[in-house]
Amino acid sequence: MREIGGGVWDDTGKLEFLEGFVVDISDRKVVEDLNSQLLLDLKAANEELSAQKREIELAKLQSDHSANHDALTDLPNRRAFHDELKSVVARCGATGEAAGLLFIDLDRFKQVNDTLGHEAGDALLQRVSKNLRSILRSDDFVARLGGDEFAFLFSGEPDLARQKAVRVAERILERLQIKIPAPDSAIQIGCTVGIAMYPVDAADSDALVALADRLMYIGKRNGRNRLVTARELTSQEQSGSRQPIRKTA
Repeated sequence: MREIGGGVWDDTGKLEFLEGFVVDISDRKVVEDLNSQLLLDLKAANEELSAQKREIELAKLQSDHSANHDALTDLPNRRAFHDELKSVVARCGATGEAAGLLFIDLDRFKQVNDTLGHEAGDALLQRVSKNLRSILRSDDFVARLGGDEFAFLFSGEPDLARQKAVRVAERILERLQIKIPAPDSAIQIGCTVGIAMYPVDAADSDALVALADRLMYIGKRNGRNRLVTARELTSQEQSGSRQPIRKTA
């Protein structure tokens, strides 16, 4: 019910009586209650839709992350590496910068797996990944390509890029000197690094990958635990020498 009323006063201001009326608003109340319930239902539906949207976005992010990252080390995987490499090479082609690519392969990783088992090998890969991350600057990129192979990618001023590539490779060689305890004797882990530069060593991303990979395998054949650059490869090929190109202490 709705009540409407008021007092009636005489000329002297004295209240004479009250007057008013009462209205039955049952139908209106039903409509108001329905509207209130509809608003509550709509709010709840919107909150549920927002929650579902957040879940979908999170699932998409997780799916994208899984598609582009290695499950063991959480480093970007081969797919993400090739996407990043194409992007960096395209940008450097437009800006005139140089791109440096380091192919990294662990030395004696198979010995760890064969001697201590794959769990020890996985733990080593995680440790290697952590050490590689510690070298990264904000604009650098490191990925696990598969097995015990990794790639380190960066860009910079052409005049300084090769020197930086060598410095980074030397730091990697140092950081990945890891001694793994074993029953008979400790296994000394190291790595071999092939260094290729765009555009001076290779004209595109595919050629850059092929060259860095080739240089890394040349380092393996020459005794492991070393870095190899395209310049040193050219010098070596011209001299006909098969001596180790560069080796850490």
